[in-house]
Amino acid sequence: MIDEAFLTTDEVVEYLQVNLRTVYRLIKAGKIPAVRVGRQWRFRKTDIDAWLEMERSRSVRPVRSSPTPAPAAKPEGRPRVLVVDDEASIRDLLLKTLALADYVGLDVTLDILESFAQRLDNSKYRPCPLLREMVAQGALGRKTGQGFFSYP
Repeated sequence: MIDEAFLTTDEVVEYLQVNLRTVYRLIKAGKIPAVRVGRQWRFRKTDIDAWLEMERSRSVRPVRSSPTPAPAAKPEGRPRVLVVDDEASIRDLLLKTLALADYVGLDVTLDILESFAQRLDNSKYRPCPLLREMVAQGALGRKTGQGFFSYP
């Protein structure tokens, strides 16, 4: 009896909530644990979980590709957001998106996403649990000094 769970590339895409091209880039770069079976890739779920934990524990500061000033993150323990992508432009876009959410207010961002999800009846606008958790903890962005980034 096999008690080890293997995932397909589609399942890894769903599990990591990333694009299929990102998964293939990570495989090609040897950054994600994968095994080729015939013409398909398989991933041991325990290996993916261990890899994610290792990536989370890294305290690498993101590299900004643009000279535009943005709020600096002050890491306290483990990072709140794990970026799984090897392209600097994607990381830069994510940083700008999170900074904008902090500027608008995480409570406002949460309300907007909930409204979109309900009115458009589309789950892709459903707010992530982390956003709900941060709002519940009072981390609302710039107005409270703490959000995805810390502010003086």
